[in-house]
This record gives sequence, structure tokens and C-alpha cells, in this order.
Amino acid sequence: MQLFKKAMEGVVPIKQKQSLLPPILQPKVTIEAQEPTGSLYQIDNSGEFFEGAQTNTDARLRSSLRRGDYAIQSRLDLHGKTVRQSQQAFENFILIHAQKGARCVLVVHGRGLHSPGSKPLIKEALIEWLQHGRAARHILAFSSARPQDGGTGAVYILLKTR
Repeated sequence: MQLFKKAMEGVVPIKQKQSLLPPILQPKVTIEAQEPTGSLYQIDNSGEFFEGAQTNTDARLRSSLRRGDYAIQSRLDLHGKTVRQSQQAFENFILIHAQKGARCVLVVHGRGLHSPGSKPLIKEALIEWLQHGRAARHILAFSSARPQDGGTGAVYILLKTR
């Protein structure tokens, strides 16, 4: 504490209320930046099934995704990973495939039957990452998969087109 006090000797607080940055360098706040990311999604999380889409997404597109009409261009299996490992793998997977121009991918998260307390920890975290994570800006819609693709232990993710 003495070292800090000695370092602060002679320091005078700035009394000016305006920013010291020139006007061109001052940060601009937009309406979009003020909205919480979650408000951009319509979510249905009933029971084991879940789906979501950005608010202006066409209902036909969401129905097609739910039916599994899109060709799955890549798959990621999160079985056996911790929540932290899963988040890193998921974000990298989405970012790479968004850059490649992929349209639909499948992420297998499991149902949590072998987790402590049989609670689907990765699935619950994944729902959050789909809406608010680093990769969320690349995601247009998502829906629990059909039984042949993993059912409620997997999710189709429709990526935005460039």
C-alpha cells in the first residue's frame, strides 16, 4: 500500500467531463449493440426437444430444418468431453464451417444419461452457446435432430449464408 501511495504522490484528478478522445475516435453505440443477444432468438425448449431461430427467420425454413430436410455437411460428437472442452470444440467447429460456407451441420451432445445426476450438462450449455456464445453470430436456426440423426441427443444447426 505504501508503494502505491508513493507512486500516486502529486497526481491530480482530471476535472474535465468531456472525453479526451477526439470526436472521430469516440466509440459509437448502436441500437443493435444495446440489445441483449437473446432477444434475437425465438426459443422452444419443451422437454427434451429444443429449437430456436433468429426472430425474422422464415417459418418454412424452420420447418425444413426440424424435418431434417437439409443435407448434413459435417458432424461433431461431444460425447466424453467436459463442458469446457465441449464449448471449445463447438465454437471452433462452427467458426471453421461458417468460414467454409457450410449450410447445415449436426452436433451430437448426448442426453446426459451417464452424467452425474443424469443431468444433460452439455445440452443445457449448448443451448446457451447457440444463442450467446462466440459462434452465435453465424447461426440462423437450430433444432433437435430426428431419431435417425441422434434425436434429442443431437441438434441440427443451420448456418447463415455469407
